[in-house]
Amino acid sequence: MKISTMKIIFTCLLLITLQQVRAQSILSGKVSDESGNPIELATITLLKTTDTSYVAVAVSDINGAFSFKDLKEKDYFIRISHLSFEKKEMAVTPGVNINVLLGKSSAQLSEVAHHARKPLFVKEKDRLIFNVENGIISSSQSDLISLIRNLPGIFIDHQQNILLNGQEKVLVTVNDRSVYMKGGDLMQYLKTIPVNIVKSIEVIAHPSAKYDAEGTAVINIRTKSKIATGLAGNLSVGTGSSLGYDKYYPRHNAGVNLSLGQQLYSLYANYSVNYKESLGDIHEKLSFYQNSSLEQNVFFENIPDKVHNYSAGIDIKPTARQSISLFYSGSNNSRKVDQVNAIRLKTNDTITDVSSTAIEHYSAGQNAVNLVYRNSIDSANTITFSSDYLSSHKNNLGDYYNEYTKGNNWQELVRNNSFTNIMVWATQLDYAVNLKKGTKLDAGLKYSHVATKNNVEYSDYINNEFKMDSLKSNAFRYKENLIAAYVEVNTHIKKLEIKAGLRYEDDKVNGNSTVNQFRVSRDMSGLFPSLSLNYPLNKAWEVGAAYARRIARPNYVDINPFVYYVNPYVALEGNPSLLPAFTNKITVNAQWKQMYTAALTVFRTTNYFTTAQFQNVDTKEQKLKPANIGDLTNIDLNIAVPLDITKWWESYFDVNLAYQKFAETGAKVLGYPDNSRVTLQLFTQHSFALPKGTSLEFSNTLITPSVQGQFKFSTICSFSAGAKKTLLKDKIELKLSVSDFLKTLKYVGTLQGVYWKSNYQEKADNRQLILTLKYNFINKGKVKVKKPAWISNDEKTRMK
Repeated sequence: MKISTMKIIFTCLLLITLQQVRAQSILSGKVSDESGNPIELATITLLKTTDTSYVAVAVSDINGAFSFKDLKEKDYFIRISHLSFEKKEMAVTPGVNINVLLGKSSAQLSEVAHHARKPLFVKEKDRLIFNVENGIISSSQSDLISLIRNLPGIFIDHQQNILLNGQEKVLVTVNDRSVYMKGGDLMQYLKTIPVNIVKSIEVIAHPSAKYDAEGTAVINIRTKSKIATGLAGNLSVGTGSSLGYDKYYPRHNAGVNLSLGQQLYSLYANYSVNYKESLGDIHEKLSFYQNSSLEQNVFFENIPDKVHNYSAGIDIKPTARQSISLFYSGSNNSRKVDQVNAIRLKTNDTITDVSSTAIEHYSAGQNAVNLVYRNSIDSANTITFSSDYLSSHKNNLGDYYNEYTKGNNWQELVRNNSFTNIMVWATQLDYAVNLKKGTKLDAGLKYSHVATKNNVEYSDYINNEFKMDSLKSNAFRYKENLIAAYVEVNTHIKKLEIKAGLRYEDDKVNGNSTVNQFRVSRDMSGLFPSLSLNYPLNKAWEVGAAYARRIARPNYVDINPFVYYVNPYVALEGNPSLLPAFTNKITVNAQWKQMYTAALTVFRTTNYFTTAQFQNVDTKEQKLKPANIGDLTNIDLNIAVPLDITKWWESYFDVNLAYQKFAETGAKVLGYPDNSRVTLQLFTQHSFALPKGTSLEFSNTLITPSVQGQFKFSTICSFSAGAKKTLLKDKIELKLSVSDFLKTLKYVGTLQGVYWKSNYQEKADNRQLILTLKYNFINKGKVKVKKPAWISNDEKTRMK
């Protein structure tokens, strides 16, 4: 799209928002403590001035904000209360934005108040909030990968893709800043975020124009944002092991969080280390329509997998309306993988056995710096500037020894050495303004530059030395420049709440091989509108609808024309012809008493891409590479039901019934038949608050047979449980959790090509027992600390 056209579009949208809207009766405000820090979970009760009769109630959000809509009286009375603060009452008038300051409560918290906590799951109009710090199973995990597995509707497939309701590609964000994560990128990035700094995780089914256009849905990781004046922090240690396998695979973790806060500045630092040993077991049997078959059993162990994470930052508040944040984070990861692969090829009357063993050494490191400046110019205007610099490197060295048995024995030794360097620089400017009569306008610009260097060296062991194969070795350079702009309007027409947004992303990609002069150039630009409507039918019922257009772009490494050796019959390969996928999504929903929600979603994705299996029926060699496998049609109904069964038993049920169909388009080189299926996903979570600081938790996930591209999966299910005990007035937390305690979590399925069919099974040491001990120390008084919100996470986590 030309720049002049974009100017016209944005100018028109701005002019529309600046027009007069109909007068509304809205009362909004913010609850803060005496230091100006927002107070979350304050209860605001709205009463009539004439007889103090009840009108409505609201709860302040994480920013201390609250609002009441569709008010008919000219004057009201509000009561504000919070367990840790003094109660307050005041007269108010609709149409005015008010600020409420609460002083500290002089009374000591009672035992009930002391142990009061937020629900594990909170369902809002556009998102599901999972309060991680209140969970036992979730907060006991050593990494975010295991934690995210416990979210309702979230599924991590056998290719390490995070999917919502089975098929929707997910964008992961940190503190509302977008991050596109998939496959190996996702796993590596999540290892760098310690679980003990995560406050909550939000699943946003319909992200607005503020978010990068990547992904059909968003998982937002919100970090803890408050520390005490003076010195505060916590120490944690954890240990555990897998249970019920041929041997124990231990895992240990430890971490420390420190913060030093004053009124004008705050310092904070974090260090954590994770040690993990694990196993994987894959079995595949390929049947060809030529009276031949290929069967392979792969067993591998990660011994060990070590991750070190460290971060430090400073927040400065030079004036009451300005803040500056500088944040640094780094990580180092190393692991060794031992792999044994037994392969048997049957062709008519000939049998070939191959014993393939491999040792892989992997190392990676990442450094990042984030700067944020925020200026609340006045009560209506706010401007935020952010800038990031990131660098990442990783190296994977693998030696593969293959021994063939076919008449005479013979052996071969090959080496695969790959190296990747990635640099990202990104900057963003956001502007927010509160217009007259309840209308809010947000707008922003973003620029990012990504440069990667990728080398792969393939060598054969000949005459007692490794000699590089120049035909298989390669080097690839890649650059991407993205310019994005968005505008979003929030307004009301009587009871109808409207949020309309428009985002444009100009994304240009250029890559070239320095070995064979291969070049690739790609334009992945697009215009991405979004719209959501909400309308309260009465005090109990509210209905809504939403539409969005989204994109899924390939990972940086996906388009590299490299071939990575796995074994004599299997190789991984990049795909420079890979196209981005586009999705159009519509949802209608209804909510009862702001608790129970039902949503019907329809979306269609064109050029859906995932890792596909290409099979040579003559040589029996297999290539796994990302490919546009066709179009996806999805229709699903989701019902979310939170239940407080008793005062001490809290439950959450999430049911999703979906029809999904994959249809290969174009030349149909994969040759799989149209895959379609109705799938049921069921998630339940039960929490039990027992006396004397003891609590229990139980969760389970069930997914009936499903489809994904070439794959047809059998039923997947898992069960987890945990217990928690607090001591010394919550200074000490002791947690014990066991995941997949019935050992039912595994991937079993089939996939089919033109002249072949594969039966596939993959499992790992998912049953794990983890014991964690945490000690909290904190001084009295609290100040706000804004955690870094990375604007470059979209680029950062498309790294592999």
